[in-house]
Amino acid sequence: MPKETRIGSHASVKVDLTGLNNIMAGIQEKYVVKVGILGGKAQEEHGRKDAGGIAKGGGHKVGKTASSKTNAEIGLAHEVGVKSRNLPRRSWLQNPLEDKLPEYFKKIGSKTIANILVKQIGRAYQELGLVCEQIILKGFETGGYGKWQALKQSTIARKGSSTILVDTAQLKKSITSQVVTK
Repeated sequence: MPKETRIGSHASVKVDLTGLNNIMAGIQEKYVVKVGILGGKAQEEHGRKDAGGIAKGGGHKVGKTASSKTNAEIGLAHEVGVKSRNLPRRSWLQNPLEDKLPEYFKKIGSKTIANILVKQIGRAYQELGLVCEQIILKGFETGGYGKWQALKQSTIARKGSSTILVDTAQLKKSITSQVVTK
């Protein structure tokens, strides 16, 4: 509601702080957007084998054997790199979000603020999560926005493709977001 303040005997000022109050209330709810390999998708294994030793679920091939690593384990290995396996860091989560999120904030800024102003802060956080997912997925399509180290020829020959971090697409498909309150 607009608040009226009298200034002297002839003038008054009306100020509507509803939008600001809605922002303050929304921020106090302390929403958090989680982005990455979450929930059950984190524990899904690449290369689970049936009784006959055949890989199920499009197993992630390492050499000629299927790996039984989970999506989370594979995601972490690529995010930080593994020196002992001669696996370079190919950040699919942190670097793309740090590099590209400011650009996306400029694009979605007014829409997000509008959601906050009408007390739909949860929806604004959901939209932010979806934007983060889009940034990450675009990173898979662009080789980490051109920052990922190229594959070795031996790796390309083994997997039959020069596409970085995409063998079965299971890791890529496991990317999701979730809004939670603290």
